[in-house]
Amino acid sequence: MIFIDELDSIAPKREDVSGEVERRVVAQLLTLMDGMQGRDNVVVIGATNRPDAIDQALRRPGRFDRELEIGFPR
Repeated sequence: MIFIDELDSIAPKREDVSGEVERRVVAQLLTLMDGMQGRDNVVVIGATNRPDAIDQALRRPGRFDRELEIGFPR
């Protein structure tokens, strides 16, 4: 299992970042996620409290294609 906390900090929307480094980090993460397909027994989980700030390319099928909202406890 690979767990990435604060995913919005690592992979913000590319149109919202000003630096080339941030864009490259997102591009590299996208490439790595594509390489995970076909690997058995590997689960990648990303956590964020700002899902709207994550680059949309990460939310397509084959990457982070399932979303689970965990609300505040009652």
